[in-house]
Amino acid sequence: MSSEHGLGYQETRRSGAGSGNGGPRARRDARLQSCVEHCYRLHLASIVRPSIRFEIKYRIRPHEADAIARHIVRYMQADEYGEGGSARYPVHSLYLDSPGLRLYRAKAEGAFSRFKLRARCYNFQPARSFFLEVKARKGEAMTKSRGLATLEETRTLLSGAGADRYDPALANFCRERDNLRARPAAWITYDRAAYVGGERSLVRVTFDSDIKVGLPTDDLSEPKQWYGLPEVKGLVVLEIKYTGSYPAWVAQTIRRFDLFRSSMSKYRQGIDVLLERDLLPMNRAV
Repeated sequence: MSSEHGLGYQETRRSGAGSGNGGPRARRDARLQSCVEHCYRLHLASIVRPSIRFEIKYRIRPHEADAIARHIVRYMQADEYGEGGSARYPVHSLYLDSPGLRLYRAKAEGAFSRFKLRARCYNFQPARSFFLEVKARKGEAMTKSRGLATLEETRTLLSGAGADRYDPALANFCRERDNLRARPAAWITYDRAAYVGGERSLVRVTFDSDIKVGLPTDDLSEPKQWYGLPEVKGLVVLEIKYTGSYPAWVAQTIRRFDLFRSSMSKYRQGIDVLLERDLLPMNRAV
């Protein structure tokens, strides 16, 4: 679990020789100010247009997950946000979709270009925050924008209203929400163990288990009922995420444990479960 940090700066005014409008110190400070502002704009743009990443997924058994986790710790570190110093933490994502489940159908039909729209949190405490995310995919390439919002802000944005402050990632989320007329469709929850490593920590390996789906809740509280996903019952979903190319040790790990890629969409499987149980409103099941 990671957070988006805003980049701030404080202007410093100096007095004394050379500090006039045309002095060398003033010109130097102006250049520095311009540089800082340029870097800040690049930082904001990177939230909406992040680096292209790739991810590969595998369905494995728990004992295989344990063996792989023991193997990769020589190359990686546990995610700093794991509970109690471990690599583990819960993930709760509220997915949005159009009235006709356009995003669900794009995945089910294997569309080359598709995206997900979700609000993600890591607990159900009253004071929690959310990341509002747009995760887009074109073939094998992934990009993701995420903006941090309070619980109240998230309720407002999921209702269809606009944000009362400017954040490029939240603006991107609202734009896609409006284009789809999207509203909450399903909660997806699971336990995750995450590791980071590689040069500049550009490789991320996660193990997701106990994956379940629940109906959306208006107040963003935890659903009263969770339903397991039959396709991954008793299995762990291993994901390897990387930017550029992954290190040699990743390829060696894949060969060592004889891993085979598998298509895996938690949201698609979750909607399948809700449809099979006839739990979605009629305007969602068309």
